[in-house]
Amino acid sequence: MRSRIFPPEIIKYLSDNAGGKFYKDLTLEVNTIFNTNYKTKQIKNFCINNKILTGTQRELIPEIIKKYITENYKTVKSWVLLTENINKIYGTSYKAVNIKVYSSKILKLKLDLDNGRGKNLEIHSEAIKEGCIYIKIDNKYKSRNKNWVKKNRYIWEQAHGKIPNMHKIIYLDNNPLNCTLENLAIVENAELCTMNGLKLKSTDPALTQTGIAIAKLGLALNKRMKEVKHE
Repeated sequence: MRSRIFPPEIIKYLSDNAGGKFYKDLTLEVNTIFNTNYKTKQIKNFCINNKILTGTQRELIPEIIKKYITENYKTVKSWVLLTENINKIYGTSYKAVNIKVYSSKILKLKLDLDNGRGKNLEIHSEAIKEGCIYIKIDNKYKSRNKNWVKKNRYIWEQAHGKIPNMHKIIYLDNNPLNCTLENLAIVENAELCTMNGLKLKSTDPALTQTGIAIAKLGLALNKRMKEVKHE
């Protein structure tokens, strides 16, 4: 668990003391003790990337769900499906990333995909990596990266064909776990850069659609202004 931003003593402190605390409180605590000026987002991203549980995640998983995870994790195809099953059975609203982190960090459980290959998983199995859902589309390649693709790209291409170069598929509600077709939109790379720079993405799909229109208009105006200068 190496980091150029976080020295070893802070990493150890986070690992030992994060449980039962929220990111805002944990950040204030670290900055006070070590005389640093970390932002809450930095602490949050580091904890998530290194599977350090904060908040009350340990307490939020009751024994009955812990028992279900332990007994059923090997029979499901992915953390996504396991989480869906849990939410349906127990009426909860867990996110797949929470169940994965809890299962792997606290219960020390691993699915085949976590072992680096996923060879035993069937076509169309799903898994979460770096906060996004991936779907298995093939078994023939030795490289796992070629057998798996982002689910948002897969869903879009099934409906609209191959994605053109210099284009990206974005989530209208800014949720990378919501890969329904109606939540996806295609934008040019330049449009996406404009949207990120002007913070035009929202958790409200309608506002994100407006942001896309603003980005397109802004780029068109810039292009026209350059043309006018050369006339």
